[in-house]
Amino acid sequence: MLDLKALEHSHADGVVSGIKNSIAKVGLEENEWKRKTVGFCVGGASVNMGQRNGVVAKIRAEIPHLIDFHCMAHRLELAMLELQRTCPMFEDVSDCLHLVWKTYHCSPKSKRELYAIGEELDARIYSPAPVKGTRWVPHVDRALKI
Repeated sequence: MLDLKALEHSHADGVVSGIKNSIAKVGLEENEWKRKTVGFCVGGASVNMGQRNGVVAKIRAEIPHLIDFHCMAHRLELAMLELQRTCPMFEDVSDCLHLVWKTYHCSPKSKRELYAIGEELDARIYSPAPVKGTRWVPHVDRALKI
């Protein structure tokens, strides 16, 4: 990782400008990094992968040998989202986990009682974690474990 910076604009030109500024900030000359860059991994949003005006297209105009690919972690997340939409059993589990989370998140009394039961049983109680509103696999995994 070279840099973490806020972009001036979230369109492709703003992202490309941010990339170039970050590379210049670490002291690489423009010709050097363009010659050495082989691959470019991005999320699948059209601002990144657009064939005519996306970030990849703009960088490829300057680096013809560039190999671009859609981030594998992002593709996994999209596959999980598709699974959630098509698998009724997954939807049932997700709905159940959401109701458990909502019960304790929205009711301080219920949460207090949950912790009281934990004390009586001499067991450590974890607060239920939200499973909906995000599609990231670690969040679903954490909700299942809790």
